[in-house]
Amino acid sequence: MNDSQIDLKKQNKETKKILIYPPYLKYKEKFIPTVFDVKTMKMIRGTKIERKDKYWLKLYKKIDKIYDEKPYILKKGTLLYRCSTYKNPNNFGKSHINSKLIYFGLDFVISIWIALEIKDRQINMIKSLRQKKTKIKNTTRRINKDNNNKNTFYLHVYEIADDINYKYISNDKGTIDEIDSESSLLKPCIHPQRILHGDASYDKYNELGTEISFPRSSNYTNYFSATESYIINISELEKNRTKFIFEWDPVKALKVLV
Repeated sequence: MNDSQIDLKKQNKETKKILIYPPYLKYKEKFIPTVFDVKTMKMIRGTKIERKDKYWLKLYKKIDKIYDEKPYILKKGTLLYRCSTYKNPNNFGKSHINSKLIYFGLDFVISIWIALEIKDRQINMIKSLRQKKTKIKNTTRRINKDNNNKNTFYLHVYEIADDINYKYISNDKGTIDEIDSESSLLKPCIHPQRILHGDASYDKYNELGTEISFPRSSNYTNYFSATESYIINISELEKNRTKFIFEWDPVKALKVLV
């Protein structure tokens, strides 16, 4: 098991599996609203998750210490996490943005908050369509149908079946495919990534986690096997979206799927 894994059996009787928390601090950075120069679109001031920020640098360094180490091998038995609208952990569906990569969390927190991000996005899409007063009858019917199938969100846990060679991407200027699309299409890549608390405003209620990507064109399902699944309580995430890990333990939004 990875050194960053924490046994939660003592914390929650329903949690039968080891879950991984991302590194976190026991205080929040004071949020400063973002202001951009309208001509250059460069940020004048504001809170931004990046290495040059002292608060976030502490967390980046903790993640670097775990994953930015030669020989860059993720050990057999390491756990991965994925939020899904599918009950079957082996149904990975298609990317909503037609991405050539598939992503998994190396901590469970980055994965469960994706559920609220998806839910918020669905709601915002419907609101936007209604405001535009376009011919939305068919579109709304399709979205509602999707929502009926996606009212329940799941957190699936996977265990790596064999050692995996990966590339570590430390750059903080985007997602894996934005930073190094060439490498990400050839092999698994690990990258520190913002944990969005829903479809939130820029950097306001975010934390820092870690994710791994696999090329969808590869036989990525051969790397791991499903071990356990949880139901994600969306209402708990909605109620606690402004709270960081030290204020509210996100494991409270999970229930073991039996």
